[in-house]
Amino acid sequence: MDSSMSDLKLERETTIVFNEAEDEAMVWSASPSFHRKMQKLAIEPYKTATRERGEQSCWYHIPRVWVRISRPIQRQLTEEQRQKMAETARRVFSKNPPTNTSNQPSKTDDLSHDGS
Repeated sequence: MDSSMSDLKLERETTIVFNEAEDEAMVWSASPSFHRKMQKLAIEPYKTATRERGEQSCWYHIPRVWVRISRPIQRQLTEEQRQKMAETARRVFSKNPPTNTSNQPSKTDDLSHDGS
């Protein structure tokens, strides 16, 4: 990566300012990905500015309780657990769901029964 690309990424910063006396935090951001997150949350900026290279920066007010700092959760899985999770993910996200291979009747089979 050249230095100009690195400089651009360094300038895409986000600043959060809050205190314990107010219920809102002020957020300033020059990050397009942060702007998209705020749009998805239906949070509109109260102020915008266009920077010298055309990048947009925005100011937001958010509830202070949204500001959290937490340690990332790292799960310690056994190899068996990892394999089971991988199989479940393959089954859930498969484009071709498995067909009913058991001898159990499917729910649609039960619908054809007229009760006599």
